[in-house]
Amino acid sequence: MLDVGQFVRHRHNADLGAGVVERVSTGRVSVRFPEADTILDFTEDLAALVPVALEPGARVRLAGTGEIATLANALPDGGWRLGDDRTVWSDELWPVAEPA
Repeated sequence: MLDVGQFVRHRHNADLGAGVVERVSTGRVSVRFPEADTILDFTEDLAALVPVALEPGARVRLAGTGEIATLANALPDGGWRLGDDRTVWSDELWPVAEPA
């Protein structure tokens, strides 16, 4: 089961980049993929969607600046410490693909 706001990737179309679940209703999920400038609707078979977790070592884009940073550790208040010791909130982060 996926939740609104959860990050996902498309298992068969990596070019879409990371997406975020925007709507969940009975048998249907809508996901926005900003890098591809598209919203896709999925019905019943969600096997094509892979959840993406923010975790230490992950590369992220900062929403305000577009800067790429690395997550160091999660903080008890819901924020994250970055590799350069700055602190940001989770809603300021967007996962980015690892270099090929």
